[in-house]
Amino acid sequence: MEQKIKEAVTIMLRILRSRSPADPLCREDLAKLLMLYREIFTQGEVYLEPWREKLKDTLSKEELELLEILHQALLYRVQDEEEKLEGRAKQREVEVEKLLSDLEKEIMRKKIAEGNINEEI
Repeated sequence: MEQKIKEAVTIMLRILRSRSPADPLCREDLAKLLMLYREIFTQGEVYLEPWREKLKDTLSKEELELLEILHQALLYRVQDEEEKLEGRAKQREVEVEKLLSDLEKEIMRKKIAEGNINEEI
C-alpha cells in the first residue's frame, strides 16, 4: 500500500508540474492516478499528511496547496463513485423485491385459476 501511495504522490507532482492539463500525458497520469486512488481508498481512507511533511521542503506553498486540492478532488470523485454504486445496489434490491412480489402474485393467480387455492386470498 505504501508503494501505491508513493506512486500516487509522484504522479500528482508530475501533474502539478505539467504545462497543460490538456496534454495527453497529463490526461494519462490523471486516469492512472484515479485508478490508484480507487485501489488505495477501497482499503480505507489514507491521508497525505506524512507526504506533506516529506515534501514541504521541496515544494512551494502554492504547490502544496495544489497537491491538497488535487487530493481532495480525487477523493471526492472516488467517494462519489462509491455512493453511486451503493445507490445502484439499493435500487437493484428494490427492483428484485418488486420482481419477486410480482412473481409471487402471478403464481397465486395461476393457482387460483387452476382451482388449487381458494379465491379468498
